[in-house]
Amino acid sequence: MKNHLRGLQTQLDAKVGSGATVLIAFCNAQERAERVDDKEDASRLMGLALRSNDRTLAHALFRRAIDQRWSGVVEQFTGGYPESATAAKEIQILDEHLENSWRRTMAYIV
Repeated sequence: MKNHLRGLQTQLDAKVGSGATVLIAFCNAQERAERVDDKEDASRLMGLALRSNDRTLAHALFRRAIDQRWSGVVEQFTGGYPESATAAKEIQILDEHLENSWRRTMAYIV
């Protein structure tokens, strides 16, 4: 399941583009997204990224939204990039399943 999740993430990341300039922009966008602490700011930034067609920031915010369980931000992303919606939704479902499995395991251990 983790390999399938990683494959979907790689497939989605490939839609950002390639080349040195894109990779640098994506790294910068990831750093910016990591500094976002609440879903309202994430939603506002996602709106800006979608309006300006900033794919690197939109994808970085999508990753942050998955990690933080900000489903509204994920929905903004899939609405803005419908060609990525299926992979994005599957990533969200798999990530939540893996997180819930980990929590159940920890509950049994403790």
